[in-house]
Amino acid sequence: MIGNLGLAFTAPSGVTTIRAMYGGFLIGSGLVFGFAALLPSAQGFGLVAVAIVVGAILISRLIGLIVDRGVSGTQLTYAGIEVASLVLTALCFLLDGRSL
Repeated sequence: MIGNLGLAFTAPSGVTTIRAMYGGFLIGSGLVFGFAALLPSAQGFGLVAVAIVVGAILISRLIGLIVDRGVSGTQLTYAGIEVASLVLTALCFLLDGRSL
């Protein structure tokens, strides 16, 4: 998968950095979202947190696609998944009757 993203490592510290940033971020986010899903009083927070995190990732990806001119099928697929995640999050928020 790393090859599909165009990433290459020149030293073990590069692998450690990617592992810490991607792995740590995803595990931490998953724990926050899972915790919020289990507590009814925290579900609104969880939905807003998902929207903020996924929205920031999508905006960063779109900026990168424009600035770096690195449009690829892989990047467009990930952007599509992020858009779908935002739509589903908004639907969950609205269907549950939550307000900010």
